[in-house]
Amino acid sequence: MKKPADGINPQTFFLKLHEDPLIYTIKSGWSLVSGLQLCLQDAMGRSFHLLVSPSWDNRARAAQLEVFAKTVELMAPGSTVTVMCTGEEEAEVLRARQIKTLHAHPNAFIDHRVFRPRPELTRIYDAVYVGAMVPWKRHDLAWNVPNICVITYRHGASDSDLVVRGYRHLALTNLQADGSVEFLSPEAVARLICRSRSGLILSAREGQNNASGEYQFCGVPTISTPSAGGRAEFFDGASTVIVEPEPAQVERAVAFAVANAPDPQDIRRHVMEKAIRHRLRLIDWMSGLVGENLQARADETAWLPCFRDKLRLMVPVP
Repeated sequence: MKKPADGINPQTFFLKLHEDPLIYTIKSGWSLVSGLQLCLQDAMGRSFHLLVSPSWDNRARAAQLEVFAKTVELMAPGSTVTVMCTGEEEAEVLRARQIKTLHAHPNAFIDHRVFRPRPELTRIYDAVYVGAMVPWKRHDLAWNVPNICVITYRHGASDSDLVVRGYRHLALTNLQADGSVEFLSPEAVARLICRSRSGLILSAREGQNNASGEYQFCGVPTISTPSAGGRAEFFDGASTVIVEPEPAQVERAVAFAVANAPDPQDIRRHVMEKAIRHRLRLIDWMSGLVGENLQARADETAWLPCFRDKLRLMVPVP
């Protein structure tokens, strides 16, 4: 599913968005340095524009991002660094450190062609939780939720099988009895989401949180705890329930979603409207760098041919 944050990974996130001028995008966090190495290698001495997508709450990464931007200026004179932000409050914190920002929520760049409602699939799970097996995902808040599907992945040194094994009514998980994790493609994840009546996000602090966006693109209502880090900026009040971090509240919210299923196409329509606004901001930013109106190259969903799911590809570390 996702790669560990322990520095051992032989791959990193990197995507070229434009050739002339060069525009790259990488993720912050564990892939920041290796992503920059790929930019420098591909640029071959040319200056470039680098868009950094958050892997965590940008406000918590502000000092690191400031140092990174200055490092890029030294290593690649004439190059620029812009950080993608989930909201204006986050952007203000970075701008105070002289970091260029773009208010374009990363969840807008989930591939809506993969994550979409599938009316032909029967909803057989009361809830799905897509989350790493780490304590800060707070799986324990959902341990008593009936008929739940848990899609997990290895994250790093804090991984613990116990957070998944604590579920009392687990209907399906990709965590195997021997502790290994079965890899699930984005298409397989999307199908399991579409077979669920609600999607859970229970961490207190994170970044934009891809799963919360994937639920919405699939037309599944989202149940979240109050959070910092930006995921709430992409929520739709009509289909997202915010509950206190108490197991009983999570269980009641799931029961309500089961009994009061919203129209998946309504959820999908609302999230697409929001996504298009954010996508157009990125396209306009790129247009200013290129000197051409790139909206003409985008389709009706403001998706450019150079875009990939979550604006990233996994490529070998140089």
